Amino acid sequence: MYRGLCSIKTIIKFFNIENNSPVKKKIFFFLLFISIFGTIFSFLSLFINFFFDFDQYKLITAAESISKNKLGGLPYFPNSSSGADILWWPYIFTPLFYSLLLDYISNLYNFYFIFILEYLIAVFVLIILSRKLLKYLNVNKNIVYIFIIILFFSPLFNEYFIDTKSTYRWCFIFSMLSIYFLFNLFEKINTKYKRSDLFFCGFFSSLSPMAFISVGLPIFFGIQIIFFIQNFFINIKNNPKKIINFSIFFFGSLIPIFLLIIYFTNFSNAYDFQNLYKLFFHYSGEVAPNTIGNFFIKYGYFISSLLITSYTQVSFMPIFILSLIINLILFKNLNINQKTLIRTLTVFFVSWLILAIPFSAHIYAGRMSILYPLFICSFINIFLFKFKDKRIFNFFIFSTVFIFILQILFNNIIRNYDIKLLIIPATLVIIIFALSYFLYKNKYDLFTQKNFSINLLFYFFFVFFLFKVFYLKILYFKNFLYDDLRNSNFQITSFNDSDTYIEQTKKKIEKYLVNNDTVLTNKPYTDFFSNNPLQALYSYRIFLGGVKQEPADKIFLFYKNNQKNINFFEKDLEINSIFYFKGFYYKILEQNNLYKKEKFYYGEKTDLFNNNFIKPIIFIPENKIKKYFDWRKDNLK
Repeated sequence: MYRGLCSIKTIIKFFNIENNSPVKKKIFFFLLFISIFGTIFSFLSLFINFFFDFDQYKLITAAESISKNKLGGLPYFPNSSSGADILWWPYIFTPLFYSLLLDYISNLYNFYFIFILEYLIAVFVLIILSRKLLKYLNVNKNIVYIFIIILFFSPLFNEYFIDTKSTYRWCFIFSMLSIYFLFNLFEKINTKYKRSDLFFCGFFSSLSPMAFISVGLPIFFGIQIIFFIQNFFINIKNNPKKIINFSIFFFGSLIPIFLLIIYFTNFSNAYDFQNLYKLFFHYSGEVAPNTIGNFFIKYGYFISSLLITSYTQVSFMPIFILSLIINLILFKNLNINQKTLIRTLTVFFVSWLILAIPFSAHIYAGRMSILYPLFICSFINIFLFKFKDKRIFNFFIFSTVFIFILQILFNNIIRNYDIKLLIIPATLVIIIFALSYFLYKNKYDLFTQKNFSINLLFYFFFVFFLFKVFYLKILYFKNFLYDDLRNSNFQITSFNDSDTYIEQTKKKIEKYLVNNDTVLTNKPYTDFFSNNPLQALYSYRIFLGGVKQEPADKIFLFYKNNQKNINFFEKDLEINSIFYFKGFYYKILEQNNLYKKEKFYYGEKTDLFNNNFIKPIIFIPENKIKKYFDWRKDNLK
């Protein structure tokens, strides 16, 4: 057995947790503890410092809208180009769920404890799915531990689904549950399917896109296709009740969709539906016309970001994709369970690629990391497979090392998501794949030698990037225990600080407001502005955050000194500076200090401006705003 395979077996041997290896067992559980509780402490740190992510607040606003109007839109996104002021459709389940909790939660900051609960549910579901996958593959206990460590410390997966990105949480939970019940069905290949497994597999797959459509939709279609293939083609001889099985599965899939239709038809009207339809399907064509050139730009970026990411410093995605390709090359040599897993992962991967064609701006490559539990199974299988031709394994190692180095070199220059920059390293990856394959086919010496140094580089990079995330988790502990806890004198009574903060902020704001002044702000919290129409200072995707035909009366821009996590727009401004936002100008008149080093800038609308005015992140000229309102006038009711 050649040295690369021996090296991984050495690592596996180290993690072989026997009864006589209490130290190794403690090391594993220590890593798991740091991963889970590091994030919990991060939640608590954000709570203590009164930080509230705007993405999370949009879900709460939609929940408040459901409680008042029965339809969950974002009123501070007026005239939204996606219809967000009518219905916050990308996330439907979570606002409905939160609307049931509003009577029991005193203010928005207490939602952090709901986020912690959701996070713990997600971790629990992830662990039981991991155990299910590895039990299905019949691997040893040591592989289970290695699997979970790789999973919890993979940078991209950690960024989206393990860390504090709460907006994805319920979609993640439902997706993992649907895959869990899918593998329950795979285990019953020679026996009768349990009806509960059939029902819940379809049910949770349908709930996934309702929790977050951009991640849940590929999961939903993947589950439907995989079950159809398994039920009618793979398992056809072993299961004569295939029509009944599919009916139960399909019925489970239909129930959430049916309930959503009832909800929307009962609490909306014909105008709402027509306007949502026209905004989504017609105005999107005006902004991003469906031309061949536009398709190549959008989908080219999607494919490029599979190979080189700008979302985290390093991504294991291209390495996992390569491991999937190698498993497909070796498919006929795999056992039946391995074949089922690789087939399942392939269907999910292809479903994502297809759905990204029309929606690559939303169903983008980074979010495919939700499939990491399956990808890591494919990855580990490479090291457990007994290769007759060691050149395949060497090809995998060489390509992986090259990708690692390329990501390190190019990460900092592609932060602005520019396709022209991103395509350079992505093209280099494709070229090296093609060159390596050519050399491999011609039995070049590069892939026949033991290549100890290259193998060493592979393990160094892989372990280094895993422990880099581990280091960040340790920092969460440090920041909470030694900074936040010490500075805030954290006690049970300090939970009331959020009430004090809201009351003090509201009092200081009220003295600037007269009657029903309209307010433009980067914190459109109803707790601060209970009687005022609000517009969020939000410029993402042009008019998604709404636009008005008249300026707001007052502007309040919140800013916190030395805050690592900031909201969409927080800047330290100067008095008498002019601020431009979506067609109108505002003059900053005063600064007011708030609780815990936070402050807000107060300003009013103005007709006086100069060429040195401050622009938000996305500058939208006045002529584009006029064109948009002309389109709405001609197309919407």
